[in-house]
Amino acid sequence: LLGLRTIYIIVVILYCLCAALIASLPRLPRADQLAASSIRRDLQEVLQFLARDPLLRKAITYLTIANSAFLMLSALAPDFVSTTLGLSPERLIIIIGPAGLGMGLGVFLVGRLGWRFNRETLIDRALLSLSILLLLFTILPTYLTPYDPTTSASELTTAVIAAMVLAIGLGFANAFILIPSQTLLQERSDERIRARVLAAFFTVSNAVALLPILFAGMLGDLFGVVAVFAALALLTLSGALFAEFSRRKRTHSNRQ
Repeated sequence: LLGLRTIYIIVVILYCLCAALIASLPRLPRADQLAASSIRRDLQEVLQFLARDPLLRKAITYLTIANSAFLMLSALAPDFVSTTLGLSPERLIIIIGPAGLGMGLGVFLVGRLGWRFNRETLIDRALLSLSILLLLFTILPTYLTPYDPTTSASELTTAVIAAMVLAIGLGFANAFILIPSQTLLQERSDERIRARVLAAFFTVSNAVALLPILFAGMLGDLFGVVAVFAALALLTLSGALFAEFSRRKRTHSNRQ
């Protein structure tokens, strides 16, 4: 909508603003050996806390998967728009816009409906739905494009409309992963350790996020965008099915 140059300028301004805000923070005492040992103790404590709570580890894993998957989608979406949908990469808003709309709708509804369901079940089903929608998002437009009866001059071909509808579903399902998972992070960690749990999540999530940022483009060039999307969908689908099976087995064992 604004052009790449304008976006880069806005990002630079935001980074400068962040740097100014950080510089305005009060100065901390210089780190010494005592502070270093305190950091080690804090790290050991949060790792032990996470080791005792499998649901907390699951929430961190799901948040990391959702963030990484959408980073990979974002990295490869311009190629998907141009090679599969036959549009110029600048028309990425046709996919990103509906995904944002679906995310906003999901955020609105999950707070009003999500409390009625078990959070672990809600997250498992959302990941399963996300995986199926991602697989359809990969396959359906690719299948429809050669047989599309609409004229090439029109942007709203059948394949594009299908991709837009599925993008709404992807954003919607993602909200039902992110919000309940973050709620679990806060609910299952008390005030004494909550900040360290959140720090552990952001550390893991940002470390894993480097993979799609660094390698998504290379994988897309080597194997094609559709193949990478399909592999990603199958990986998340396998994880979702395993989580669903494990949860049902655990629930059945607890009832007995």
